Amino acid sequence: MRVGVLLTGESRERVVADDFEQWIKYVQIAEESGLDSAWITESYFSAGVACPSAITLGAAVAATTRDILVGVSVKLPLRHPLKVCEDAAVLDLLLGGRLLFGADPGVNRQEWNGSRFPWSERWDVFCEALDIIVKGWSHDGFAYLGKYHRLPVETRVQDNDDPFHLEPCKPPHLTPMERAGRPFDYLSVLPKSIQIPHPPVYLGNGDSRAIEFAARYGHSLLLVGDDNPAKTAATYWKELQRCGRQKHEVDFVVARDVYVEADGDKARSRIVEVSDNALVGSPGEVFGEIKALQDETGMRHFLCHMQLPGLSPERINDSLRLFASEIRPLLQM
Repeated sequence: MRVGVLLTGESRERVVADDFEQWIKYVQIAEESGLDSAWITESYFSAGVACPSAITLGAAVAATTRDILVGVSVKLPLRHPLKVCEDAAVLDLLLGGRLLFGADPGVNRQEWNGSRFPWSERWDVFCEALDIIVKGWSHDGFAYLGKYHRLPVETRVQDNDDPFHLEPCKPPHLTPMERAGRPFDYLSVLPKSIQIPHPPVYLGNGDSRAIEFAARYGHSLLLVGDDNPAKTAATYWKELQRCGRQKHEVDFVVARDVYVEADGDKARSRIVEVSDNALVGSPGEVFGEIKALQDETGMRHFLCHMQLPGLSPERINDSLRLFASEIRPLLQM
């Protein structure tokens, strides 16, 4: 089972610039301690949040790491899909093929104030954006005539039942540079990612629509704040089987608030504001809860969110090191 860390971008009372420095150091410690992944999530338009661009922070992480997988969870309804497609491809190149791409449809009302689409259509906007991104990575020379995006804007390609149109494969085969001065009917997203056909895609939501969508297209699930991951997992595995796919084709990730100290009672006394599903205690206690969660869900990837309220960066880093040295080896057995 993979084990990683989750950064959620909550700045609270600290200076935002200091947060970024601490996050990068935190990921470095995770890599040095032998953990598998570091995930960065996005939030928008809130005074208590400091990360509206997971891809940008991921680039900073790429410059300071060598082996750890880097996941970015992007809120697609608020971003232009072509820009996300290009930026994520560049990030995968910077990471040497270590990118995990999270697509999060979970936008709240406050965040949606920055969107140009109706609130009632947010799921359809998300699905179309992800479709463009995945196909932009996988194909060269395409047109997309969707409900929300017409790409290229001046294309002469005619609409049909499928919004995606691949450039006809007939001579002369033109590179993007050779198309200069010719009708701009098709787009090419460049550069392409290292991973072929594209970086693995994770849906950051566990509702019924996301489960069905993920299973149909072979995407993985990333559950942050899910109160009943066992139920979500059962539905996902069943839907995956119905779509003719196997469990080994995908990843199933569960994130939890985690804090570890050698003395479990001391650990619990330091935590005053935390979710009901938090795993707090000694290494043995936390290990037991993770194993129980694994047995219930069949998860293949566990994320620790350790940047909890009231904890200094030093305590957070100590908890991470203790988790890596005492719990991580047991999860590999």
